[in-house]
Amino acid sequence: MRALALVLLAGLAACTGEGRRPDPAPTAEAPEDRVEAAHRYHGEALLQQDRFEESIAAFDRALAIDPDDVGVRYLRAFALFRHGQVAEADAAIADLLFDLPEDHELRPALLCARALHAEQQDREDDAIGYRIRACALDEEACCP
Repeated sequence: MRALALVLLAGLAACTGEGRRPDPAPTAEAPEDRVEAAHRYHGEALLQQDRFEESIAAFDRALAIDPDDVGVRYLRAFALFRHGQVAEADAAIADLLFDLPEDHELRPALLCARALHAEQQDREDDAIGYRIRACALDEEACCP
């Protein structure tokens, strides 16, 4: 379980750091963008305080405005995992992988997370397959 948390944390940097979508400019044309960003930041703050149920709810509110926000979808999966909802987190990661282009920067970390979850369920063949796919995309991001 600890290894899965570390893999998910590796992808978290892309969602909260440099790879992050720029904040919307404060214009009258984009009030929904500002509301979505506010829910995201609130969810991130709650996640840092280990208030997982509340952070998931904040991410859900952000996703109601922009269901395609990759960062929020990833953060929500991470919050689910931290809250102990590993199967739900894995399903959220699977959905995200399905929607992401093959060259997306989060794909290796997401594949590694799926590999570790498969191992926890004694699905060794699936775990190996996820690891092979992750390593093929990025040798340096190859999961343990």
